[in-house]
Amino acid sequence: MSNAQRIIAVIVAAGIAVPALAQADAAVDALARAQNADGSWYKSYDCSQNQLPCVHCEKWEGDIAWAIYGLSRYLALGGMHPQARATMDRAAGWLAARMASDGCLDRDHTEGTIDAWWALQAAGLGYRDEAEQLENCLLTYYWDDAMGRFKGGRDWRQPYLDNQTWGSAFLRATGRPEDARRALSYARQVLLLPARGGRLFGFDGQGGPWSMWNEGTGQYASAGGEGARDFVQELLAQQRLDGAMPGSPDSFAGGGVWTSTWHGVAPTAWLYFSLTPDEPFRATAWVWLPVVLKGY
Repeated sequence: MSNAQRIIAVIVAAGIAVPALAQADAAVDALARAQNADGSWYKSYDCSQNQLPCVHCEKWEGDIAWAIYGLSRYLALGGMHPQARATMDRAAGWLAARMASDGCLDRDHTEGTIDAWWALQAAGLGYRDEAEQLENCLLTYYWDDAMGRFKGGRDWRQPYLDNQTWGSAFLRATGRPEDARRALSYARQVLLLPARGGRLFGFDGQGGPWSMWNEGTGQYASAGGEGARDFVQELLAQQRLDGAMPGSPDSFAGGGVWTSTWHGVAPTAWLYFSLTPDEPFRATAWVWLPVVLKGY
C-alpha cells in the first residue's frame, strides 16, 4: 500500500483538494519523469538520484491503477500540468493490455482488479468496455455473496481489509448499495481489534488478529462504515503535531504482516480522506464527517 505510485497518487488527489497546486503539479511531474516507455511504472524509485533508478523493479497493476486514478482526479479538479493527460493515457493503455480473455486481469488478484476498475472507469470513454468487463469479473469471480465480502482471489479466502473498503465503494458506484454495506459490515465483524494494551481500536489488514493498521482504518472511515466518526477520533488521537500519522500504534512483524510506528504519507493521506468525503472515491461518499483540527 505504501509504494511510490500510490503515495504520489494520493498526493495528487489530496493536493488538488486542499488545495496545494504546486505540490500536486510536482507529483504529476515525478510520475511523468518516472514512467516507462510502455506506460507502466515500477513499484518504487530512488528519488535521491536524478535518473530515478528503480529500487523495486517489478510492475504491479494496483500501483499503476492508483496512479491513473490520481491523475484522473487531478485533471477533473482543474490540474494543468501539460503532461498529465498523456501520462494517464499511456498508463491506462498499459493496464488495459493486462486484461485476459475472460474480462479479468491476467493476474488473479481481487485488490488489483478493483484498483484497475477504478482506474479505467475514470480514464475516459475509451476504456468503458474494459471497465465493464472488470465489473463483471469482480461480481462473477471475486464477490462472495454467501458471506457478503470480497475474497482475495478466485480461490483465495483471506479477508483483506482493502478489498472490503475499496470494494464497498465499487459496489456503491455500480448500484449495489446493500452489498456495499455488507462488505463493510463483514470488515467490522472480522477485522476489528484493539491495539496492544487495548488503548486504541481500529482494523487489522488481513485477519490475524495481528496489529492495528491506521491506513486501513482510515479507508474504512473514508468508505463511511458504521462508527466512522469514532474511528476517525481513534486516528486523530495518534496524529503528530505536524499533522503526520504513524502507520500503526504497534510495531509488529509476523504472519505475513509488518506494521510500524513510523510516520508516513499513506496513513496521513487516509486520515485526510476520512475527514474529506469528496476523496478519493468522489461519487461514493456515505457520510459527511466534521473537519477536526489538532490543537497546537
